[in-house]
Amino acid sequence: MVGYRRVRSVLDESAELEYGVKSLAPARLGARLTFSGVNLGYSQQQLVLRDLNLDLEAGRTVALVGATASGKSTVSALAMRLVDPSSGTISLDGVDIVDLAPGTLAEHVALVPQSVFLFDDSVRGNVTLGVDYPDDVVWDALRLAQAADFVSALSSGLDTNWVSEGPVCLVGSASGSPWRER
Repeated sequence: MVGYRRVRSVLDESAELEYGVKSLAPARLGARLTFSGVNLGYSQQQLVLRDLNLDLEAGRTVALVGATASGKSTVSALAMRLVDPSSGTISLDGVDIVDLAPGTLAEHVALVPQSVFLFDDSVRGNVTLGVDYPDDVVWDALRLAQAADFVSALSSGLDTNWVSEGPVCLVGSASGSPWRER
């Protein structure tokens, strides 16, 4: 009976996040991400994160490093609002992310997972995710990702569909340039 109650409570849980209406001004260097007193858990007795305080300056690249099950993915999920904290606030440039309009968070926060996933699309499509950016903006992003040299060497540059060629894994070399591995 205890198992049934737990399964029932999970099934009855709402999966929809509520959004606000606030937006943020576009920022060339990104936005400041702040976790203030964030707790996340299955109950107050089973907290996964306890009183997390973290202040990440705009324009900084941050790597979360730690042992298995130390909370790295949980912090990332909170930053992307895949889950809301049990208590505390997460804000972008001082605005609680709960108050942001749909899509606003994705315009300011990016997550680079450990495993790379490529859509069956061109390099351009994988970089822009369907948004119509000018080529110079796409090349700037590729330079920041240290992939511009690699992409410029492809037969069709930004228009190369690298997934259609078969499974490709991009890995770094000692010189810093990526190469393809099948």
